[in-house]
Amino acid sequence: MLCVDGRANVWCVSIALRQICIATAIIGVGIYIVGCRNLSVNELPIRAKRDFLMDVKTVVDIVELSDVDSVSSRLRVVYRVKPSEAVFDAEKKSVIGYRVEALKMVASKEYRADGRYVYGMFWPTERSFTRVLLALPVNADMTCVTPSDLIEVFGDVVKRPEPHGNGWGYVYTPERVGVKAIFGFLSNHCLASVTLFQNNSYD
Repeated sequence: MLCVDGRANVWCVSIALRQICIATAIIGVGIYIVGCRNLSVNELPIRAKRDFLMDVKTVVDIVELSDVDSVSSRLRVVYRVKPSEAVFDAEKKSVIGYRVEALKMVASKEYRADGRYVYGMFWPTERSFTRVLLALPVNADMTCVTPSDLIEVFGDVVKRPEPHGNGWGYVYTPERVGVKAIFGFLSNHCLASVTLFQNNSYD
């Protein structure tokens, strides 16, 4: 290699190689950063049926259903929590509690994009519990979770006819008090919906 004065110089070669190495390292770091970008939940690969059911079971068995962040992380559904609203009695004179609604923003591919999402919480006044209702539409076109898959993961479930429609539902009641899960199936025996309740049977 020739320096600016036209002479071959080992020092000039060393500098040039160092500049090439630095440029390569910068490019490599850029590629690494792009490659390690956090994926949105709707960009993640579809979970295996057992993994999906295990995540639901963890929420039912352990997670406080009013803990939106924990529920969102485990179920892979991103919610936006609306401000709380006061709930009045029938005469609209006294506040009987406060409710909060969480709106679905993004969901993983195991759920239908156009389905019915419900996530509501109610804190009654003069009570020490929280009522929660959470409903998710499962995308049976992406993954067909069968009753056998459900029983394999949840074990003791009770089969019952759906109150609306032609399918069947399965009810799972964990050991902790006040929580219940209902799994609705289509006529083709694929899971269509997951509905979670907490303290909805209390007065």
